[in-house]
Amino acid sequence: MSAALLLSVAAALDLWGMHRQLALVSARRAAIHEQVAAALARADTVESAAERHLALERADRTAIRWSEVLADFSDYLPRDAYLVAFRGRADSVGVEGLAGHAAGVFAALQHAPRVAGVRADAPIRQEAPRPGRAPVERFAVAVRLAERAP
Repeated sequence: MSAALLLSVAAALDLWGMHRQLALVSARRAAIHEQVAAALARADTVESAAERHLALERADRTAIRWSEVLADFSDYLPRDAYLVAFRGRADSVGVEGLAGHAAGVFAALQHAPRVAGVRADAPIRQEAPRPGRAPVERFAVAVRLAERAP
């Protein structure tokens, strides 16, 4: 009988201690609830910013550098040729210009490092010569860009 009494007292004390610890943990959780919520919000913000940063890095790696393409074209165009229009779209470029011999433009642009293919976008038209100047040809070229420049 005394053993049963001691056992029930020990169980009651254990149950009381467990409730006491539970109350302390609940009070501590309530005290730091706002801090934890703020930390989780900051973590979400940091994670979101990191994801946006990675997306921007991927976009930057795959973006076409139009100024570099235009610089390549100017390096490879014959000296008597010049551009009057340049339209970039996705992986291709539309170029219009004037040259002494438009056929030389097609051949020259095929050798540019960022070029995968060149085709006429319109017929070559010979412009009426101005007084004191040589005749010029108007050309329109569609250029497909290479995946990566060498």
